[in-house]
Amino acid sequence: MRYVFSRPPEFLPLFVVATLAVLSSTGCAVKVLEGEQFPESLASFSPTPSPSAEPTISPTPSPTPSPTPEPADHLVLVEGDGQSETVGTAFATALKVQVLNALNQPLSGVPLEFSVLSGGGSVSPASGVSDASGYFATIFTAGTAAAAQSVVARRAGTALPGSPATITFSGSATAGAASALASTLSVSPASAAVSSGTLTITAVLKDEYGNPLSGVTPVGSVSGSGNTLSAFSATSGAGEAMATLQSSVAESKTVTLSSPAGLGSLSVAADFVTALAISPASPSVNVGGTIAFSASGGATPYSYSVVAGAGSIDASGLYTAPGSEEIAKLRVTDAIGQTSDVAFGVDSAPVNLNMCATTVTSATVGTFHDSGGPGGAYNNSQDCSLLIQPSGGVPLSVSFSSFATESGYDILRIYDGTNAAAPLLWQGSGSTLPPTVQSQSGALFIRFTSDGSVIGTGFTANWTTSYSLGTGPLPMPDFSASEIFASSDSHVQFTDLSVGGILSRTWDFLINGSIDSTGANPTWSVGGGIFGVRQQVANAYGSRARLRNISVNRHKFCASAISSGMPSGTLLDSGASGGAYGNGESCGFLIQSAGAASISLSFSAFTTESGFDFLRIYDGVNASAPLLAALSGASLPATVTTTGPAMYLRFSSDLSSNYQGFVASWQANYVGTGAPVADFISEDLSGIVGEALQFRDLSGNTPTSWAWDFDNDGTPDVTQQNPAYVFSSSGALTVSLIASNAGGSGATSKTVQIDEVFPLCQSASSTASRGVLTDSGGPSGDYSESENCGFVIQPPGAASVTLRFDEMGVENGFDRVLVYDGTDASGTPLHTGSGFTGGALPAAVTGNSGALYVRMTTDGSLNRQGFRALWTSQ
Repeated sequence: MRYVFSRPPEFLPLFVVATLAVLSSTGCAVKVLEGEQFPESLASFSPTPSPSAEPTISPTPSPTPSPTPEPADHLVLVEGDGQSETVGTAFATALKVQVLNALNQPLSGVPLEFSVLSGGGSVSPASGVSDASGYFATIFTAGTAAAAQSVVARRAGTALPGSPATITFSGSATAGAASALASTLSVSPASAAVSSGTLTITAVLKDEYGNPLSGVTPVGSVSGSGNTLSAFSATSGAGEAMATLQSSVAESKTVTLSSPAGLGSLSVAADFVTALAISPASPSVNVGGTIAFSASGGATPYSYSVVAGAGSIDASGLYTAPGSEEIAKLRVTDAIGQTSDVAFGVDSAPVNLNMCATTVTSATVGTFHDSGGPGGAYNNSQDCSLLIQPSGGVPLSVSFSSFATESGYDILRIYDGTNAAAPLLWQGSGSTLPPTVQSQSGALFIRFTSDGSVIGTGFTANWTTSYSLGTGPLPMPDFSASEIFASSDSHVQFTDLSVGGILSRTWDFLINGSIDSTGANPTWSVGGGIFGVRQQVANAYGSRARLRNISVNRHKFCASAISSGMPSGTLLDSGASGGAYGNGESCGFLIQSAGAASISLSFSAFTTESGFDFLRIYDGVNASAPLLAALSGASLPATVTTTGPAMYLRFSSDLSSNYQGFVASWQANYVGTGAPVADFISEDLSGIVGEALQFRDLSGNTPTSWAWDFDNDGTPDVTQQNPAYVFSSSGALTVSLIASNAGGSGATSKTVQIDEVFPLCQSASSTASRGVLTDSGGPSGDYSESENCGFVIQPPGAASVTLRFDEMGVENGFDRVLVYDGTDASGTPLHTGSGFTGGALPAAVTGNSGALYVRMTTDGSLNRQGFRALWTSQ
């Protein structure tokens, strides 16, 4: 018998080795084969019989053992992650994990525990064992802080060997409802003057655990009368909502919050007192003199102080002037911090000057007269001048008590500045008493000239100095424009719509810096197209200007406009309706209205040199189109109609004998209703970021709907006909309009300029090629007291920078705007005097260094609306 083994003897069990020895002693052949598998037990041992027949030994098999379970290896997150719930409330879905072994088979009976990592919440139960499917779940209740929440799950005791060994659940807790117990309401200050007082009311809304509530808009009310309570803003991230309260009645008031639901009722008391005032409001005191001041209104007691200039004032309000001329400012302060100021001049005794004997004075008050003195006659052939220029650059006013000069020949002129190159405020002669003349420059130059005969008794005038600009809002310029036709020509009629106590106005119809009219409702002769107009108005508090677009659909031959896409309009020769056209003219004009079936032209006047001066009309876009008519002479032509949407006209005249020409009107004709011809303008030439810009639809052929795209994304933003839109970005922006009716749609796009605003003291410089610079209060707020802030304008590569003021209202003589040609105050000053001050709009200034430096200084009182100016560069 032969047995074959697959393991070498040294690896065989002892009982096998012993067995082999027995078999060998009995003559059995034994062979061990290396490299073949050997059975692990005798139960699997099968001897190979030899060729000789011998008895077979069969080992007794041993029993097969049961498999050992794999141990717990890792956890799996089942559900409950990423939830959000109100503070102190249980999350809707339980936090659930599953225990698995390395083969991802669920295991039961594994001890687990949950613990809170952040947020201050709680779990229940906090520990337990996995169920038959390996699951374990717990309920998580959020903490009381509106913050991130997290819980970790792990095996209790020994950590799991696999990954992940722990599971972290993350969520968030949000604030609950407003609570009367946790919310607060306050006002600041607690008292205010009736005439100008504004109380800021701050409501702080929190939930029952003290978490701020954001995005909640409370509703408030106020007791008493004469109140204006603004709507509360939505609460911020800190839970703060603000409103303002103004009142015209001095009394104690209660502000109450009664909404939102759950807030209960919160209230706070506020006091309104009458405005504080100091008198006299226009004091007069000489050098070394005294004057008594008194206060009224506000809350007692009062205190007095000198806040500018020299002199002293005691507790009763008695002011003692210094021993030299001075500009002084006094202040009274009441018990709640209100202040009232008065500025005035400390003057020497009034001077009385013969303006032909004295050429300059710095006196702040006085009288001047002609060479003959009061009541006496002046001389022939005189040329006398007087410069009145008090220190401090404060404004002056001149009023006349007598005036009699030879009418038309002996003339008095008054200039707003230091010489005759300054703006002329008034000139006149005769016997009519001149009006009071006021200057804002801080100087008056007065010149009197007489011819060689016929003298008069002359004049006597008094000058005084004004030291402060009143406190109040700047005026609001506005106007409308409509076309009118006069017998001699056609004009645009302007109607002033400005508000705010307007004292004066100027019009610049070409925006070239010249004054074309000072009337309230002037007319202006223009050609057709879209034009810019600058209107400037002033009141007692300052000046403001507005640049607006107007659209005039009346055109003249040989003018700048050579075409029109409007569905109707008027066309005149180069001399317009009241003048003759020129010799040697050869000018064309194209009328082309999209969507029109034809264009009709009818005449109300026609006179040209017969046979020599012609108006030719073509059925198309140029003179290559079919000729419809060649008109000449004095006969009124019949209506001319094209066969398509375009009409080209050409007028030619020879070198002699020009005539009155023609007036013609065109009308586009549409099939059925016809699609609109889209067109529009922005009412202002440019806008600023964050401020509404008004648009006006000019579309022809009666559209019934409008789709405006202001952000150039292809999606309509507004569907009104004449919308106002607030732009959030600056630059040359594209605005599109689609105008529609039953006949179809027409579209057009135009570019509008929107400028970024840079408030002083908030910004220090800009490299933009254009922008709007304002005082620290921005476009609508007041600047602050005691400021000294600079701003550098330096566009890269610019050869020049121009600054044009559109608003000005600063405390006269005390607060100033300074402009230098360069990057700092070492550059050439471009301002007048010691800086632009008061309420008169400064003229535009240009720096040729490629940069401008603008600085504003303010004193410790009487802040104003300030200034606004546009810079451009080349």
